[in-house]
Amino acid sequence: MNKFLYLSSFALMVLVTACGNPGSSGSSASQEESKLSIRDNNLRNQAASVIEHRRASEPKPMAIIVANYWEYDLVFENGAMSEKGAHAGEWIKFNEDWTYNYGSYDKTTGSGKYHHSFENNLIVMLDDDINVPAVEFETKYGQEVIILVGKPTYGSNGRQMKIRKIAEQPKK
Repeated sequence: MNKFLYLSSFALMVLVTACGNPGSSGSSASQEESKLSIRDNNLRNQAASVIEHRRASEPKPMAIIVANYWEYDLVFENGAMSEKGAHAGEWIKFNEDWTYNYGSYDKTTGSGKYHHSFENNLIVMLDDDINVPAVEFETKYGQEVIILVGKPTYGSNGRQMKIRKIAEQPKK
């Protein structure tokens, strides 16, 4: 039955993408959604469900997470470590309403929603940009830093990051 639903959904998606919507001039939102594969869309939906479920059991974020801005210090991705200072000015801010914003210096470049579980040291992040895949990280804490270790829960996430606490959004 699931295979039939999957194939039917896929066929419908292909048909809608190929034919377009004759009643519209092609809205950018529907064009963006058609770029997503069914698998990516399912993973994003799964992440959204996980975030909502975890909020019910852990309704308040940790004070250490939301009290500060966090600047990216080091990023390990695709088998390579970033140079010290390569991410200067790049920040993320976790908010008490389970949303986050990120950017570079005085410019905010994106946002999303998250849930961090202090109980199991996992953070799930779902960007508002539908083209950015959901991610999950294991969190490890130091006095002034958080280490984020990528988990494969929502596909490939071999990233590891060290973010350091800063009092305010970086400025140039």
